[in-house]
Amino acid sequence: MDTDADELSDPSEATKLVHVTLSKEEFAQYFQLKPDSMFVEQMFAVADANDDGRVTFREFLDIMVLFTNGSLSVWKMTLEV
Repeated sequence: MDTDADELSDPSEATKLVHVTLSKEEFAQYFQLKPDSMFVEQMFAVADANDDGRVTFREFLDIMVLFTNGSLSVWKMTLEV
């Protein structure tokens, strides 16, 4: 998905971005990894909080918080919001 800064300044385009979901293959492509790699398998399983086989923008942000902070407790607080 290619999105430039001008598109994100348009509220309707930003709203579309929030509703994007990724399959495991798309998730792997984002990280430039193979879909069957251990990293993708485990991270997708953690990121797909509702187990629907897709990662929502929110679920993706939650996993990025986990990566950034390195704290599962912070990630759990994010999910409760």
